[in-house]
Amino acid sequence: MKIKIIFYHFIFSLILISSINAQESIIWNIDRTDTIGGFPVEGLPDLPRIVETSKGKAALFNGIDQAMLIKNNPLGDAKEYTIEVIFKPDSSTNPINLEQRFLHVGNTPRTKSRILMEIRLLKKNQKWAFDSCISSDSSTSILLDTLSTEMLHSAGEWYNIAFVYKHHKITNYVNGVKELQGDVFFNPLPDAQISIGARQNPKSWFKGCIQSIRFTKRALRTEEFLIP
Repeated sequence: MKIKIIFYHFIFSLILISSINAQESIIWNIDRTDTIGGFPVEGLPDLPRIVETSKGKAALFNGIDQAMLIKNNPLGDAKEYTIEVIFKPDSSTNPINLEQRFLHVGNTPRTKSRILMEIRLLKKNQKWAFDSCISSDSSTSILLDTLSTEMLHSAGEWYNIAFVYKHHKITNYVNGVKELQGDVFFNPLPDAQISIGARQNPKSWFKGCIQSIRFTKRALRTEEFLIP
């Protein structure tokens, strides 16, 4: 009887842990343009097309005038978090649009407290570097390195981009490989809205596919990332 009780307690613990982990993460599948995560979508000014890809349905942004605005922030009041994006930057580069912001979290388009995720395209070789920025009223941290070859990536391929915030530090990753880390003090933005495919202004248009975004209310380990 004692062994049975221990076994059932073990099973219950596994179910409880699995349930807690599920509640920590919210996945937005970018496979439609009317709602995302159960929330209405607005075009900024126009909406992307939904296309079939090797990773399933995804939103294809033209890099000119297509972006999505969702008035919800799944991170809520989390003190630490991870944002992951499964995406494929387009292999063609526009010389007037080399700074492509594909995720902007903020209360208003111009509020100082915000989270920005973007890529910097290099005209000469169609490579890109991950650029992440977190800013508050008291501090700002920008993670970008376009000079180190190990931080340059080929366009036209699928990637997991990850942004982790914990203990006043931000760290960015590409396909589970740590790239840069910085210090910043940042307060949660529970009432923030999120734009996908451009800044909320809108400008700095992203060109390529975005398949999904996962928001997790804790700092994930690299082995927990959704690597495509």
